[in-house]
Amino acid sequence: MIFRVCLVSAIIAASAQGAGKLDFNRDIRPILSDNCFACHGLDAKKRKADLRLDLPEGAFTAIDGVLPIKPGDPEVSSIIQRIVSTDEDEVMPPPEAHKKVTPAQVEILKRWIKEGAEYKKHWAFESPVKAAPPQVKGMVKNGIDAFIQARLAEEKLPPSPEASKETLIRRVTLDLTGLPPTLAEIDAFLADTSPDAYEKVVARLLKSERYGEHMGRYWLDAARYADTHGLHLDNERSMWPYRDWVVNAFNQNLPYDQFTVWQLAGDLLPNATVEQQIASGFNRCNVTTSEGGSINEEFVFRYAVDRADTTMAVWLGLTAGCAVCHDHKFDPISARDYYAMTAILQGVQHGERPLRTPEVAAKEKQVAALREQLAPIEVQLRKFQPVSHLNRVLLLDDSAAPSTADKAGVTQIEQPKNGQPITYSPGKERGQAGDPGDVTRLPNLGASYRYWQSDSGKPEDFFTWDPRLSGRHRIWISWGAWTTHTKDARYILDRDGDLSTTGDQTEIAQIDQSRFADGTQAIAGEKRWSGFRLAGEHDLTSHSVLILRTGSKGGPHIADLVAFEEVATAAKPGMQPALRTPVSHLANEDRFMPTTAKYLRFTITESSSGEPCLDELE
Repeated sequence: MIFRVCLVSAIIAASAQGAGKLDFNRDIRPILSDNCFACHGLDAKKRKADLRLDLPEGAFTAIDGVLPIKPGDPEVSSIIQRIVSTDEDEVMPPPEAHKKVTPAQVEILKRWIKEGAEYKKHWAFESPVKAAPPQVKGMVKNGIDAFIQARLAEEKLPPSPEASKETLIRRVTLDLTGLPPTLAEIDAFLADTSPDAYEKVVARLLKSERYGEHMGRYWLDAARYADTHGLHLDNERSMWPYRDWVVNAFNQNLPYDQFTVWQLAGDLLPNATVEQQIASGFNRCNVTTSEGGSINEEFVFRYAVDRADTTMAVWLGLTAGCAVCHDHKFDPISARDYYAMTAILQGVQHGERPLRTPEVAAKEKQVAALREQLAPIEVQLRKFQPVSHLNRVLLLDDSAAPSTADKAGVTQIEQPKNGQPITYSPGKERGQAGDPGDVTRLPNLGASYRYWQSDSGKPEDFFTWDPRLSGRHRIWISWGAWTTHTKDARYILDRDGDLSTTGDQTEIAQIDQSRFADGTQAIAGEKRWSGFRLAGEHDLTSHSVLILRTGSKGGPHIADLVAFEEVATAAKPGMQPALRTPVSHLANEDRFMPTTAKYLRFTITESSSGEPCLDELE
């Protein structure tokens, strides 16, 4: 749309410089802007000596009988005198500004004044003027070639050789799609000897969807497009319809006036179409926050400033943000003008807007029909949802923290043989580290295990699990299953927690740790988790501990995860501890057996940092 116009303007300007008369915007404004406008420009609060050099009215008006610029006479013009002065109290820019006009720039200023010191408004506010291509020698296939050839001749430079067809198709394909050409496309172009072969390539590329995607990337960057809000949680926002609209606008070659109006105020047009409403998403691309502690008035202002900055940068080519605090020092934008622009944009309201396109409406109708079909199926499926259990389960791993008087944990009576925990073999098969489980077994809940080597026939206590629980509990034992592990690890329940007294100790299980919990043989060379084996129901006191003790056969003795399941009902135990599914932060559902009741109490005994809630009862 506008990108090629900028290129042509730049080439015309470069050619005009060598053609003769200096141009204020091209040759003079950069010098004055860099060295003078900070103190003698638009910003009245920072202006010194009441002198303006950005306007002819200021530059041509005498101050105390001295003319800053006298058109036609650089020697009388005080601006030249002050620039070339060697007196530190007179020279401009002053030494503390750390700027200096170069001798070459001084000569340009003198030449401009001698030519009449013609001012022009900022180039962004001047209407473009079509220049006639110069008459030149050499290859000229279009108007741009003429300006380039003229400048090359002025600089006494020969033109580069004409690009090969391979180079040409690569350049234009990258230019228009951002992608290199395929081998087939290169071969087709090389084989096409017609005079308009290149034009046909360009036409094909402009019809490609990749063209809109490539051009849209640049526009979306300028429009500050993003799929997240940018602040606080930086969570997702549904801006993709605007992205797709931009891509389609380029592919459809939407006229530039519509491209502009629709984005700035498409939703305000009479009987705005869905496309026009989506286009106005340009105003919604700014960073936003949903933080509860944010001050609404502050962010309404911040959003308006962001929109004003972006609108002026994209459509006017101006960095207007300086005028937030003061009149712009270099561009003709006052703070008053800036806030007039923000006032226009301050009324933009945030919020989701459903896209009621015919396609969306058809899909919604289809979804509604499918939901109607699913409703009776979901009712039937609820019958198969497991009944929630009332039992609480404590899992004590071998790597748990040491126990205290009132906190569950573990105790290492002797230092393990390996020192550090041994991890399970990698993989997703039964008992491996990544085993996800199935309908018959739990996933691998033991991350690692520890072991102790014992001598045959010598009883030793290596390790205790200290649950600090009272009441009746099922005890589930697990271990690392390997073919060389002991065949008679003993698990002793000590009810008072004092290991020196043995009258209250009861052996509750003797485990062959070379096998899985279901009795099948372990796999040679593989360290795998056994799964759980039930060691019965037992009455615990708050001091009860479970001891790992050697048997009579020796070998490595393994300590891993033990589960203590509260027996809250008389229900028969299952094949595994009754562990509930992991809690989701989105939604959780539990089903209970029918119970006659007058009241229901919902009590939170413990939760994460989130807020627990009861959403619905059926």
